[in-house]
Amino acid sequence: MRNLMKHIGNYTVIMIMPYLYEDGVCEAWLELSEIITEMGYSVEDEEKIQLDADLAAELIYSGMGEVSEEFIEKLEAPAVVKLMLYRKPDASETEFETEPPAEGEEEGSESDEEEVGEAKTEETDALVEIVKLIYGHTADVRQEGEMEADPESFEGRFRPSPDLPGMWTPYTPNAKANAIMKLFPRFAAKFALPPPPELPPVMTMIFNATKSAEVSEMVAENEENVICLAYFSGPDPSTAKKIALTKEQYDQRKKKSDDDKIVLIVNRKKSEPLLSFCQLSPIYISANIEDGKKDYEAFFAEEEEEQFIEPDELEEEVPEILTLPDEISTVEADSVSYTYERAEKFEEKYDEISEISALGRIEETGGVPGPQEPQSSGEPAAAVGEQATTEESEQMPTPEESIPSAEPPPPSEEPPTPSEQPE
Repeated sequence: MRNLMKHIGNYTVIMIMPYLYEDGVCEAWLELSEIITEMGYSVEDEEKIQLDADLAAELIYSGMGEVSEEFIEKLEAPAVVKLMLYRKPDASETEFETEPPAEGEEEGSESDEEEVGEAKTEETDALVEIVKLIYGHTADVRQEGEMEADPESFEGRFRPSPDLPGMWTPYTPNAKANAIMKLFPRFAAKFALPPPPELPPVMTMIFNATKSAEVSEMVAENEENVICLAYFSGPDPSTAKKIALTKEQYDQRKKKSDDDKIVLIVNRKKSEPLLSFCQLSPIYISANIEDGKKDYEAFFAEEEEEQFIEPDELEEEVPEILTLPDEISTVEADSVSYTYERAEKFEEKYDEISEISALGRIEETGGVPGPQEPQSSGEPAAAVGEQATTEESEQMPTPEESIPSAEPPPPSEEPPTPSEQPE
């Protein structure tokens, strides 16, 4: 269905219930078709489908609700479904072919059709304008269940009763793809992927990625017997991520791990290639061809549609980068350690001569302690001398025993002898 969704961006579906027709004419469709034709919509295909309870519940109610008995009774006649194609009004007048065009044909070719579909985004998908007309508003792409209709919309005006829908159109891309597959299987078959070639008997081998050069060289010598090869982030297929398809891709990756492995699928019809690879000491070999096939399907489950490789992003380094500003250098760490070491030593040190508390200095500034003004205490401070000035007091160095340092203190002049000793 994923491949179908790539090509139906300019298509959508409209279903008209049988009880809206009177004598083969549906007034609701006549009015709606006149509007959408001017917008650029045209009917590409039309089918009459006999709805049953299961199909109606799947399409109209997205499998989220049950069909009423009144609705089932009204489904005696088939419903009419129309496959609508949207083209911009200024587009070429050439009609799109509903069958695959001949090779080399330019106008109306499937390639042109694909370009129209690829050019449309989800917001401009062909279903959007039809949904607005039928229901009066658009839907969330994650909406499930029946779509509610505004009273002034086509569905609101022509719906016979709350349990009887009058018209229906898919309102999400997934619902549209499912409807086209169920209601227009021949159209959907044009975009189906070709069946994969029949898998021969195979053996699965796993090598450490450190043997990338040897394995790559051996693969080149046995290329016709190698089904596929890929690099994975580990040996467990339930958790391993595909990280590279070739040696060159793996060598260019920045994010590598000791757990990286090479998974090799080898054709078992001949013994020589298998024996050659066994010389490289694989860490795992499937026991038989049955296990070899199971291992192949486990590691390469998505091969039928497209290759997906785990992005080469250094996700583990992001948290480290984000926390770098909070880290400190070795020099800063030593400085902080030294500061706290000084604080601890000054905590119980007290200069009895100058009555200066080194710890008090650190508490005030958080820096290295130095000379301070004398602090008041219970006893009067002894005078250093009647002739001593404030400037001399500030220049007085801390006594030697109260200066803790990781290095010897720089030499300084002998402090002046006080004229009077404190009592």
